[in-house]
Amino acid sequence: MTIEQPEKFHFRKSAQLTEAEKRAVQQWLSNQTIAHETITSKHVESFERAAKIDYLICSGIDWAKKALGIDLKLRLLDLQKIRFIDEQDIPEEERDPSVPAIYEARTGEILVVEYPDENQNMRNLSHEIVHTLSATRLDVKREGEKLEVGAVTHSGFRGFKNETFKYFNELVTEAINISILDYNRRQSNGADYLSQGHEVAYANGVLFFNALIKAVAERLDQKEDTIRNEIFYGYFKGDPTVLKRFTEAFGSTSGEPILRTLAGLKEQQYPPELLHML
Repeated sequence: MTIEQPEKFHFRKSAQLTEAEKRAVQQWLSNQTIAHETITSKHVESFERAAKIDYLICSGIDWAKKALGIDLKLRLLDLQKIRFIDEQDIPEEERDPSVPAIYEARTGEILVVEYPDENQNMRNLSHEIVHTLSATRLDVKREGEKLEVGAVTHSGFRGFKNETFKYFNELVTEAINISILDYNRRQSNGADYLSQGHEVAYANGVLFFNALIKAVAERLDQKEDTIRNEIFYGYFKGDPTVLKRFTEAFGSTSGEPILRTLAGLKEQQYPPELLHML
């Protein structure tokens, strides 16, 4: 198997960045932080926690190399980019159990709500780590001799301008996360973050995604793992053309192209006409 090594960021070709300029942009972004005015956060302080997180990150990179033929080490997460927030420090009106962690694509930061169950904290963090490994497209423009570093336009399959594939991208992220955590627990030193009652993010959505993959595989007479890994590959490579597999299998739903349906998919709002096709 030929191993590919994608870059940390994708840039628009019209900017014509040199390798030195790409490195300079990445270095500049690595020093950026998003401050939260009302919540106190802390970095990874204990060696035990740092070791757990490092093992999670390395498991993800090892899994991608073996399962997909992609080496993601250029997207290796800096532990200083992870911060934990004590649940009690969050103002009550801002608490949302459905959002236990967030990822800021431009700076690469992860913010994790700290609960008493450390394994659940790691479980929540691991989903965000997958986001950090996904293909990130950054809008960098050349203005004369200067470079203007803009916003992230795409992360994985998600397009930020019109929020296309936002929910679908989360389902792919969690499906990958489950694959990595399963790989992690099979290793001699790996912890089990899938069992023992730990919550699965987007649980119903992941079931929908798996049913979708199964239906595509059946319609195209392919193996489920083949279709699933193609989608995972596109997520990491920033290649949306892999989504054409859904078009090949389904065509359209009630006259609307299947990709438009998936691009506008909302949590817990699965179109009946699409569910009927699964």
